[in-house]
Amino acid sequence: MPERTRDYKFDTLKGLLIFLVVLAHSLGRLLMKQQIITPYILSAVYAFHMPAFVFVSGYFSKDACQAEHFMYKTVRTVLLPFCIAQLIMSLFSSSSLGLLFYPRWTLWYLLSLFFWRVFVLPFSKIRFSLVLSIVLALLIGFSNADRFFSLSRTIAFFPFFLMGYKTTGSQIESLRKYPKWIAGLVFLCCMAFVFFMKSNGLPLLTVFEMAEPYYLSGDSMQFQGMFFRLLFFILGTLMTSCLIILVPEKKTFLSALGPYTMTVYLAHSFLLLALQMICERFFPEVFADEYMGICLCFILTAAICWAFGNRRIYGTYQKMLNRLSSIVLVNKPEEDH
Repeated sequence: MPERTRDYKFDTLKGLLIFLVVLAHSLGRLLMKQQIITPYILSAVYAFHMPAFVFVSGYFSKDACQAEHFMYKTVRTVLLPFCIAQLIMSLFSSSSLGLLFYPRWTLWYLLSLFFWRVFVLPFSKIRFSLVLSIVLALLIGFSNADRFFSLSRTIAFFPFFLMGYKTTGSQIESLRKYPKWIAGLVFLCCMAFVFFMKSNGLPLLTVFEMAEPYYLSGDSMQFQGMFFRLLFFILGTLMTSCLIILVPEKKTFLSALGPYTMTVYLAHSFLLLALQMICERFFPEVFADEYMGICLCFILTAAICWAFGNRRIYGTYQKMLNRLSSIVLVNKPEEDH
């Protein structure tokens, strides 16, 4: 896309969100034993970064879901990278073939994205589809659906994807007319509420991940789990709306990262897993101090985003993907002229 036609506000938003994804995963992997500041940072990030990312994915899926050769392109750009990354990660972590059906760590998002894109168009034609998606997202927690094929998260996060899919550009511009100071105040109030819940010992990361059924928190806690999930939908929607209002229209250093989130997303998973194993075995003292560890995670996150969030790496990734898809996939459709 020519530079003059880029939507810098969404590039900035995507750049911010992928930075937070890498940061949260860095903190979670390298500072898991710390119990003072890190849990609050993780709770604050998880309260909005995935709802916002899923919303943005849905917003930019409108053209993809109605394009010619949609299924082929979706398999090539989403499902194929998932399968390759899943296979590589599984070879290094387990010999059980059955676990191949459980997306490894961050890879659940690619599998869920594939299902969202396949089903969003027909689902969006149902009357009151957004309300129905929220109802299904709440009810799935009562079932046994878990991380298998990312079923729980696919259904639970689908309302955010559908919301983005249904949102038009004119609605985004109308939303951005709200005063930024109000959006900032609402965002800070939501963050304060998250900190309040965390200080009262609530398992926020479990609530925000939506990967497991309610009963794992105790049979008597199932309706409480549904209530917290509904609260998370409200919180995620509010904070995502505030972010859309707050991001600047002009080009920023984060907007340069926005078009290349896929390479950052894929690379950081393998890098952090490798770094975790190296540190645990050879340098356990590096992240022993929480304050120093947090600083190192910020530096590491910035380095990963800088190294893999650029045109050169993304171009190399696309060339590799094209070559792999020509080998693995059959009946490639004719390119559009």
